Amino acid sequence: GGGVGAANSSIQVIQEKLDMHCTFVDYIRFSGIYKRVNVAGKISLRDHGEMLYAVGSALMEWAQMLETDASVNAMTDMVVGGANSNYKAEKNLIGYAMRGLEENITNFPRHLYNIVTRAVPSPDNDDGDEGKSGGDASPWALLAAMKITLVGANSAKMYRAERSEELYDIAADPDNDIVEGAQEPLYYAHGSYPWTSGPTYLAAMEHVLASLRDAVESDDLLIFLQERCDNFSNFVYELSVHLLEGYRNINITSSSRSPGRKEDKYDFAKQVVFHLVHLLCTGESGEDNVAAYELSLRHNYFEGVLHICHSHSSNGIYDPSYDLVKLLTDVANPLHQSVDYQTGLPFQKFALHWFCDRGLLGTVLEIGQHCSETLSSYLEEDERLAHLRWVQNIKTGQFGKASTNLVGLSLDGISSLSEDSLSLEGKQLVMSLAKLSAMCCNESSQQRDVITFADKRLRLCKAQDILADMVNTRDVRAENMDAIGLMELSLDLAKNKKDQGSKINACLTGLEIAKCIQSDDSIINSSRLSDTAKVWAVSIMADFDALNGILEEYNMLSEADRLERLRGTTFFNLANEYYSTVATGAPNEVGFDLVTDEVMRLLDIQEKAFPAMLTASLGLFGSSASQ
Repeated sequence: GGGVGAANSSIQVIQEKLDMHCTFVDYIRFSGIYKRVNVAGKISLRDHGEMLYAVGSALMEWAQMLETDASVNAMTDMVVGGANSNYKAEKNLIGYAMRGLEENITNFPRHLYNIVTRAVPSPDNDDGDEGKSGGDASPWALLAAMKITLVGANSAKMYRAERSEELYDIAADPDNDIVEGAQEPLYYAHGSYPWTSGPTYLAAMEHVLASLRDAVESDDLLIFLQERCDNFSNFVYELSVHLLEGYRNINITSSSRSPGRKEDKYDFAKQVVFHLVHLLCTGESGEDNVAAYELSLRHNYFEGVLHICHSHSSNGIYDPSYDLVKLLTDVANPLHQSVDYQTGLPFQKFALHWFCDRGLLGTVLEIGQHCSETLSSYLEEDERLAHLRWVQNIKTGQFGKASTNLVGLSLDGISSLSEDSLSLEGKQLVMSLAKLSAMCCNESSQQRDVITFADKRLRLCKAQDILADMVNTRDVRAENMDAIGLMELSLDLAKNKKDQGSKINACLTGLEIAKCIQSDDSIINSSRLSDTAKVWAVSIMADFDALNGILEEYNMLSEADRLERLRGTTFFNLANEYYSTVATGAPNEVGFDLVTDEVMRLLDIQEKAFPAMLTASLGLFGSSASQ
């Protein structure tokens, strides 16, 4: 099954092969042959040496784990491997996967992947597909897979740092490995990347970390891992760095030598790493997120950057290290040279989108003022912010556009600018702002149309406010009512109120609403006339018997008696109120004289003397309508 003896034997073979490799490279260097080897060839030679060193280190780690656990082997599996562990079976399984590593070094990534997937199997991954997260492994098996993977990665990194220039005559750090006159790392320039960025090797590390991410939801398992591994958080951090750097060292675009970086896998790795490092690698206060923040910045993981910046700003203490405004405005920052994989958005727009998703619309406007052009563009794209577009229009001096957007809110049925505003107050605010914005523009037909529209809507708001005072059964001010709904309410109140004063008030309000309806081009003319006629008809029906009595004695009454008798009717007092405003210069838009025939039709009155009496009565208080 691959015990300590087998591991030590393999280690000896690896050491001999590594010595032979180094001797070979020294030979071709001193013989002059190495000068004819191109950069890609040098990288391949170094990769081979790194793999030998990494395999040897992984085997030594495995042997040490076996020797450590052997001292307690007589105890139960649970003591060695944790709850639900089958230590002996898992040890044999990993040992079997470790066999033969020394025979074909170039297959190390595939061997490593087999080791970690056997140690930490995925419940939905029976066929061994790469890149999926792990399943219900025991703590011991998970820790073993992590240790073997990390030791291999650390050894490769150490070998690269110590031997690259000395033995292979190439730079160790791909970020500093720049060809003269080029702007890309050496790997990119030659369409290659180190073996530690190969898809199978990355899949092995990703599998281990994703398995850990799923497993740390269990407090017992996490405690076990922390007890069995010194400085466990740093252990996780180092493995995370290796995974992300592996992806980062791959050229974004493909070439004949490299298929290019798979951004979906890179993005998934960022998500896994951020979750783990943010959870496990924080200070005692839980607020020290330096590790997660720096990894997010280095790998352009917008989600992580914003999460941590917002978390720090929310505690009320300013920390320049997490200044989001500085990040948004520093266009030279690498964040601005990348886009988010999930949304395709560049950093500034992603930040606005991120806060919008969380309902922090005030923050969207606050940080957006530092990238005004981006904010203007994003407001037009995201319908969730439609009710805030006018704010940016005002800030940028686009008053005409602001008035148009505000009118649009009203037409779309959005009656308030915030969820806390009552519908009536919201409509008044929207229309008042629309009117003010239009008044700031140069005079034009569009400006006049907006002002006229706003005035009409404000009159409807006033009508709703008046009617609300007359209703005790519901909160009319909280309702988003249109002109038709308001007209129906005014007619209902005029019919059902007991006192004449309330009836007249409801009818006058109804006439004001009718004026607004008449000015609406979307409503056919017959409907406009009908609403006006309905108001007058209700006023007549309130005292229909009394009016009929006056009509029967009309010719026998003096003008003073007629006036006295009519003063007691709702119709007369309504007419007096309405025509008094007409007498002072207001246009006669909804007078009784304009809809007399329609009123009689609604009341089904055939006798011509009845409307004649009503029309004549209008002259009793000086109305020209009686002429």
